[in-house]
Amino acid sequence: MTEGHPSVPPSTPAGPPPAGHPASGSYGPYDPAHQTARPGPYGPPGSGAPPGGGQSKRRRWIILGSVLTVVLLLAGTVFVVRGHLANEQAKRDAAYAAAEEALNPIKIDEIDALLAGQAKALKDRDEKAFLAAYDPADKKLVDQQGVLFRNLMKVPFAEAAFKRLGEGSAFRPVGTGASVDHVVAFVHKIDGYDLHPVDEQYEWTIVRTEQGGPIKVTAVKGITNNRGEFTYYPAPWDKWRTIHVERTKHTLFIVDGSLKAQAKRYAPQAERAAVADLAAWRAGGVAGEIPQGFVISLVKGKKDLASLYRRSKEPPTEAGKSYGVRRFQDINAPDDDKAPLIGGSRVVIDLNTGFFDQSVPEGPSEIFRHELAHSMVAALTYQEDDLTLVLKSSWVTEGFAEYLENEQKPWTTSPRTPAAKESLRTGWSLGLKDEFNRKNAESTDLAYWCGHAAIGYIAEKYGEPKAFEVVAEHYRGKEIKDVLQEVLDVSYEDFYAAWEKYVKAKIR
Repeated sequence: MTEGHPSVPPSTPAGPPPAGHPASGSYGPYDPAHQTARPGPYGPPGSGAPPGGGQSKRRRWIILGSVLTVVLLLAGTVFVVRGHLANEQAKRDAAYAAAEEALNPIKIDEIDALLAGQAKALKDRDEKAFLAAYDPADKKLVDQQGVLFRNLMKVPFAEAAFKRLGEGSAFRPVGTGASVDHVVAFVHKIDGYDLHPVDEQYEWTIVRTEQGGPIKVTAVKGITNNRGEFTYYPAPWDKWRTIHVERTKHTLFIVDGSLKAQAKRYAPQAERAAVADLAAWRAGGVAGEIPQGFVISLVKGKKDLASLYRRSKEPPTEAGKSYGVRRFQDINAPDDDKAPLIGGSRVVIDLNTGFFDQSVPEGPSEIFRHELAHSMVAALTYQEDDLTLVLKSSWVTEGFAEYLENEQKPWTTSPRTPAAKESLRTGWSLGLKDEFNRKNAESTDLAYWCGHAAIGYIAEKYGEPKAFEVVAEHYRGKEIKDVLQEVLDVSYEDFYAAWEKYVKAKIR
């Protein structure tokens, strides 16, 4: 045996391997007689597939089909669930909408849009659009609002808008709809005359007769008193069917159309009165914003005097009235205690008084100077710092108006002096009254005269600027006793004693 090489076992025949049997590491020659093909790369000869391939392919399709079925079932389930949830949400939304409709059949946004439309109609001078807000079936209401619109077109407004105040009344059923009452402010600023916007108040009834239908205004009522405060209704554009507007540089007359001639006649005197009052005040050097123009209405008789900008139950005793009109304060705006309380003024003067007697040519000028003096300093009124309202002393306010009415002349030359002296001789006494007894004519005249004498005394002893400063500080909300101490450095008691002695010495 050759070392290292295995020998052939004796039982193994020698010679070449049988035909068709592959030798180690090689194949023998092809034998056509056997007709046997070589095995393919996968599995048995002629299969062309791996061992068991058909079974594996079917398994794959079964698995794939199962997965797809599961996915489709899951997708279907999700679709069904989502559809159910969507239906349930739709039911909840419908229930909520129904509840909301029941609670708020007329939405605040709808009312505000209606009010904005009214403001736009005024700005565009579009009467048809303005009247579209009102119930066309109510001819009286439509006529009333048509009169209002045409009157408003004559007034030179710098601003004019309607604004809702508060949330309105409880809803009342009307057909399948509802009605609600809202307080509505006509917020306006007359160009050149008002320092700030002011407002006049109405109550509107707003109705929707059926669900989904339009809202309409079916009633408008002026509010004459709101929690004890004037609302300045009715204004001239509400009170009279036709107004006449007469304008000068410093005055704006708004009168009944029947008084057009009187407005033209007295406008020049009112203009001179306004110029005189403004010049006197400016010369006094008191700080603070005052108006540069005044809105005036003329009326005939106490009935009209009592029913313009107010509804007075008792006949007024005055010949004229000046109103300091509160500045409009938006409830959404921040509070400012130091902001002006007054936005403008309105003056009403009765033509059926002695001031307009032809025998008293200066009478109209006197009453214009008096009432415009009130209007001029009313603008100095501040917001109250707290709930305590400081009532103005009549001897200060009326004494100042008398002082300017008489063109700052010595108080002893006042037309009231002879009657005052007679009253004092017959038992009346001197006094500075915080509130006048206007039911007694003699008492009222003497009170006006004493107030005039007091302002005249301050002007003579301390100087006119000090007299005006006393008036201004009192209008700004300080008690008169505190004002006298701060401005004149004198107590009220000492002031009163000195004034009384001064007057008695003058009228001996």
